[in-house]
Amino acid sequence: ILLAVVSLAGMLLPGRGSLPGTDWSRAQTSFDGIKAQIAHVSDEGESVLFIAQRNFVTFGMVDVPLIPDYEKDVLMEMAMAGNDAYLDAFEADLRNHEFGLIVIDPQSNVIQPEKAAFALENNRWVREITRPLLCYYELTASYDDVGVELYSPRSENLDCEEE
Repeated sequence: ILLAVVSLAGMLLPGRGSLPGTDWSRAQTSFDGIKAQIAHVSDEGESVLFIAQRNFVTFGMVDVPLIPDYEKDVLMEMAMAGNDAYLDAFEADLRNHEFGLIVIDPQSNVIQPEKAAFALENNRWVREITRPLLCYYELTASYDDVGVELYSPRSENLDCEEE
Protein backbone atom coordinates (compact mmCIF):
# COMPACT_ATOMS: atom_id res chain seq x y z
CA ILE A 1 0.00 0.00 0.00
CA LEU A 2 2.83 2.38 0.87
CA LEU A 3 4.45 1.77 -2.52
CA ALA A 4 1.18 2.58 -4.31
CA VAL A 5 0.71 5.80 -2.33
CA VAL A 6 4.30 6.91 -2.95
CA SER A 7 4.01 6.11 -6.67
CA LEU A 8 0.78 8.10 -7.01
CA ALA A 9 2.22 11.02 -5.04
CA GLY A 10 5.28 11.00 -7.29
CA MET A 11 3.12 11.23 -10.42
CA LEU A 12 1.19 14.18 -9.03
CA LEU A 13 4.19 16.28 -7.98
CA PRO A 14 4.76 19.31 -10.22
CA GLY A 15 6.77 18.39 -13.30
CA ARG A 16 6.29 14.67 -12.71
CA GLY A 17 3.27 14.10 -14.94
CA SER A 18 -0.37 13.46 -14.17
CA LEU A 19 -2.80 10.63 -13.70
CA PRO A 20 -2.39 8.01 -16.43
CA GLY A 21 -4.82 8.36 -19.32
CA THR A 22 -5.89 11.91 -18.48
CA ASP A 23 -6.12 14.17 -21.53
CA TRP A 24 -6.11 17.55 -19.80
CA SER A 25 -6.34 19.60 -23.00
CA ARG A 26 -9.45 17.69 -24.07
CA ALA A 27 -10.98 18.10 -20.61
CA GLN A 28 -10.23 21.84 -20.74
CA THR A 29 -11.86 22.09 -24.18
CA SER A 30 -14.97 20.36 -22.83
CA PHE A 31 -15.03 22.59 -19.77
CA ASP A 32 -14.71 25.68 -21.96
CA GLY A 33 -17.70 24.49 -24.01
CA ILE A 34 -19.74 23.87 -20.86
CA LYS A 35 -18.82 27.30 -19.48
CA ALA A 36 -19.77 29.00 -22.75
CA GLN A 37 -23.23 27.41 -22.78
CA ILE A 38 -23.78 28.26 -19.11
CA ALA A 39 -22.70 31.86 -19.73
CA HIS A 40 -25.03 32.15 -22.74
CA VAL A 41 -28.05 30.93 -20.77
CA SER A 42 -27.15 33.08 -17.77
CA ASP A 43 -26.68 36.16 -19.96
CA GLU A 44 -30.21 35.58 -21.28
CA GLY A 45 -31.48 35.87 -17.69
CA GLU A 46 -32.29 32.17 -17.37
CA SER A 47 -31.31 30.06 -14.38
CA VAL A 48 -28.94 27.11 -14.57
CA LEU A 49 -29.69 24.03 -12.46
CA PHE A 50 -26.69 21.99 -11.41
CA ILE A 51 -28.04 18.57 -10.47
CA ALA A 52 -24.45 17.36 -10.77
CA GLN A 53 -21.09 19.12 -11.03
CA ARG A 54 -22.01 21.68 -8.37
CA ASN A 55 -18.29 22.08 -7.78
CA PHE A 56 -18.28 24.39 -10.83
CA VAL A 57 -20.28 26.91 -8.79
CA THR A 58 -18.76 26.13 -5.38
CA PHE A 59 -15.21 26.78 -6.58
CA GLY A 60 -16.13 29.83 -8.69
CA MET A 61 -15.46 28.14 -12.02
CA VAL A 62 -18.76 29.57 -13.30
CA ASP A 63 -20.53 32.66 -12.04
CA VAL A 64 -24.17 31.67 -11.59
CA PRO A 65 -26.30 31.33 -8.46
CA LEU A 66 -26.52 27.84 -7.01
CA ILE A 67 -30.07 26.50 -6.89
CA PRO A 68 -30.05 24.30 -3.78
CA ASP A 69 -33.36 22.51 -4.28
CA TYR A 70 -32.46 19.67 -6.63
CA GLU A 71 -29.03 18.26 -5.89
CA LYS A 72 -28.36 14.74 -7.19
CA ASP A 73 -28.08 13.07 -3.77
CA VAL A 74 -31.24 14.76 -2.48
CA LEU A 75 -33.14 13.78 -5.64
CA MET A 76 -32.03 10.18 -5.15
CA GLU A 77 -33.07 10.21 -1.48
CA MET A 78 -36.49 11.61 -2.37
CA ALA A 79 -36.93 9.06 -5.18
CA MET A 80 -35.96 6.18 -2.88
CA ALA A 81 -38.23 7.48 -0.09
CA GLY A 82 -41.13 7.95 -2.49
CA ASN A 83 -41.53 11.59 -1.44
CA ASP A 84 -44.31 12.42 -3.90
CA ALA A 85 -44.68 16.07 -2.82
CA TYR A 86 -40.99 16.77 -3.49
CA LEU A 87 -40.94 14.80 -6.76
CA ASP A 88 -44.16 16.47 -7.95
CA ALA A 89 -42.60 19.89 -7.29
CA PHE A 90 -39.50 18.84 -9.24
CA GLU A 91 -41.62 17.67 -12.17
CA ALA A 92 -43.72 20.85 -12.07
CA ASP A 93 -40.54 22.95 -12.25
CA LEU A 94 -39.41 20.90 -15.24
CA ARG A 95 -42.81 21.17 -16.91
CA ASN A 96 -42.77 24.96 -16.41
CA HIS A 97 -39.24 25.20 -17.81
CA GLU A 98 -37.98 26.93 -14.67
CA PHE A 99 -34.38 26.34 -15.76
CA GLY A 100 -32.74 27.57 -18.94
CA LEU A 101 -30.15 24.80 -18.69
CA ILE A 102 -29.66 21.69 -16.57
CA VAL A 103 -26.21 20.26 -15.86
CA ILE A 104 -26.30 16.57 -14.97
CA ASP A 105 -24.37 13.32 -15.25
CA PRO A 106 -25.08 11.20 -18.35
CA GLN A 107 -28.60 9.81 -18.18
CA SER A 108 -29.92 6.40 -19.15
CA ASN A 109 -33.60 5.72 -19.75
CA VAL A 110 -33.17 1.97 -19.28
CA ILE A 111 -35.17 0.07 -16.65
CA GLN A 112 -33.03 -2.79 -15.33
CA PRO A 113 -34.31 -6.25 -14.41
CA GLU A 114 -35.03 -6.66 -10.70
CA LYS A 115 -32.11 -9.05 -10.20
CA ALA A 116 -29.51 -6.63 -11.61
CA ALA A 117 -27.15 -4.91 -9.19
CA PHE A 118 -28.63 -1.64 -7.93
CA ALA A 119 -31.74 -2.16 -10.08
CA LEU A 120 -34.05 -0.64 -7.47
CA GLU A 121 -31.99 2.56 -7.27
CA ASN A 122 -31.53 2.78 -11.03
CA ASN A 123 -35.20 2.18 -11.78
CA ARG A 124 -36.43 4.74 -9.25
CA TRP A 125 -34.01 7.32 -10.68
CA VAL A 126 -35.15 6.58 -14.23
CA ARG A 127 -38.86 6.78 -13.38
CA GLU A 128 -38.73 9.78 -11.04
CA ILE A 129 -35.90 11.90 -12.46
CA THR A 130 -34.72 10.90 -15.94
CA ARG A 131 -38.11 10.38 -17.58
CA PRO A 132 -39.58 13.70 -16.40
CA LEU A 133 -36.33 15.39 -17.45
CA LEU A 134 -36.53 13.87 -20.93
CA CYS A 135 -40.20 14.73 -21.21
CA TYR A 136 -39.68 18.47 -20.72
CA TYR A 137 -36.01 18.99 -21.65
CA GLU A 138 -33.83 17.81 -24.50
CA LEU A 139 -30.16 16.96 -24.65
CA THR A 140 -28.27 20.02 -25.84
CA ALA A 141 -24.70 18.78 -25.46
CA SER A 142 -22.93 15.70 -24.20
CA TYR A 143 -19.37 15.85 -22.95
CA ASP A 144 -18.60 12.15 -22.61
CA ASP A 145 -14.94 12.70 -21.79
CA VAL A 146 -15.86 14.56 -18.57
CA GLY A 147 -19.21 12.86 -17.90
CA VAL A 148 -21.49 15.89 -18.25
CA GLU A 149 -24.72 16.38 -20.16
CA LEU A 150 -26.55 19.66 -20.70
CA TYR A 151 -30.31 19.81 -21.18
CA SER A 152 -32.41 22.72 -22.46
CA PRO A 153 -36.19 23.18 -22.39
CA ARG A 154 -38.04 21.51 -25.24
CA SER A 155 -39.89 23.86 -27.56
CA GLU A 156 -42.85 21.49 -27.11
CA ASN A 157 -43.15 19.11 -24.18
CA LEU A 158 -43.54 15.46 -25.07
CA ASP A 159 -46.81 13.74 -24.27
CA CYS A 160 -45.37 11.54 -21.53
CA GLU A 161 -47.46 8.91 -19.85
CA GLU A 162 -46.59 7.31 -16.55
CA GLU A 163 -45.99 3.58 -16.45
